[in-house]
Amino acid sequence: MKPGTYETRSAEETMMFGYQLGRQVLKDGDTVLFYGDLGVGKTTCIKGIVQAFGGNPHEVVSPTFIIVNIYETRIPIYHIDLYRLQSLDDIFHAGVFDLFEKPGIRLVEWAERLHDIHRPRCIHVSMDFLQGEKRAIHWNFDSHAPEQYTNTTHTP
Repeated sequence: MKPGTYETRSAEETMMFGYQLGRQVLKDGDTVLFYGDLGVGKTTCIKGIVQAFGGNPHEVVSPTFIIVNIYETRIPIYHIDLYRLQSLDDIFHAGVFDLFEKPGIRLVEWAERLHDIHRPRCIHVSMDFLQGEKRAIHWNFDSHAPEQYTNTTHTP
């Protein structure tokens, strides 16, 4: 799976995109930063990632009020929702930065709240509404991306 823009036509395809990202790209130590409006499908995509690592997608819910859900899969997955945290101070005091030191994969919703703080091997996933249930999903590595990847457009 190469970085680029993908179009999904349903929640099922958005979840399948997450599954493919998990199976083909993600590894221990990765951080995935999710960007997109409320209801665009960030959590749906995360369900696919959790399933790719052997977890139950039906157990995945957005941790808006508790900040972090931990999914015990082959690799621990930390599902972090920054929606209610307004500043880097809030994020620090919630213990979010401590999770970046632990083994596992971090999936961060509302990542724009982190500003320009990034970790090694960050993957950016930006999601946009199209028409109806269609979504545009663009993903890429941060500026330290492996050079063999190029941007292309795909449909699952």
